[in-house]
Amino acid sequence: MKQKKENSEPLHMGEAYPPDVAANSPGMVFQYIQKGDGTSSMPFISDQCANVLGISAGELKANPSLLQDLVLPEDRESLEYSKAQSAANLTTWNWEGRLWIESYGDIKWVSLRASPRREKGACVVWEGIIINITESRRRETELKASHERLKEVSAHVMAAREHERIRIAREIHDDLGGNLTAIKIDLDWLVRRIDAGASSAENAVLLAKVRIVSDLVDRTIHSIQRISRDLRPGIMDFGIFAAIEWEAGEFAKRYGIPCKVSCNEPDIELESDMAVAVFRIFQEALTNIAKHAHASHVWVGLDVRSWILAFLRQ
Repeated sequence: MKQKKENSEPLHMGEAYPPDVAANSPGMVFQYIQKGDGTSSMPFISDQCANVLGISAGELKANPSLLQDLVLPEDRESLEYSKAQSAANLTTWNWEGRLWIESYGDIKWVSLRASPRREKGACVVWEGIIINITESRRRETELKASHERLKEVSAHVMAAREHERIRIAREIHDDLGGNLTAIKIDLDWLVRRIDAGASSAENAVLLAKVRIVSDLVDRTIHSIQRISRDLRPGIMDFGIFAAIEWEAGEFAKRYGIPCKVSCNEPDIELESDMAVAVFRIFQEALTNIAKHAHASHVWVGLDVRSWILAFLRQ
């Protein structure tokens, strides 16, 4: 058998692929060769070079370093690093970065993808494509900005809602609660006056009626206190863990379902808006459990790192 002779020169792109492959590609198809002494060449560059890089294929062939010169200074290190990693491991050369296109007078984003192979004499050959991804990057940036604006609006709505909750809670507590307390005092005064009066069937009926109204006022005061706590629990002033423990206790009393809370770091410090958001999420989770889960026990765990992970098990 004859041993196959190893090529001393890399196979050119034009020899490896039909001409229409490069012509119909959405970007600039190229072959890039890096020799063992560090010198490089680009023996094949498709005609899309001018559209993608703003220079002719002939210019880039004559001076392959022009490719690096087009890259913005802050992106050159990542380009060289990705190429070095690809050469060392023979893995795909993947890079995205920005170029200054003089003919456009603008910055363009490009994506470079190339497959490497090793040739004789420590020579690495890449064959790949460079595509203009400016439009997709622009859409990505706009989408990210839109998400940020949406987050800001959502945070604003949540903050406004929470401020409204606090205002309503205070009005309920101060106005309604104060008025009901005054009514309760007057009813107690009436009870004492009726008790002190002459005993008669009419007084007995009147006393029973007053006591019924007094009991109704008591229940209403308790309801107002509960609603006020639900709107803005005062326990929040003692921290998110204390608030969650308190809410778990209220849940257990309200539904008769034991609810145990544990945390790897009880002294959690959160900004007010973040603490409120976590507390409201926890409230909603317990509400869903009460409505849909048919749970007999609930375990709540808080795992605090650079973020909070809350997990519920029922």
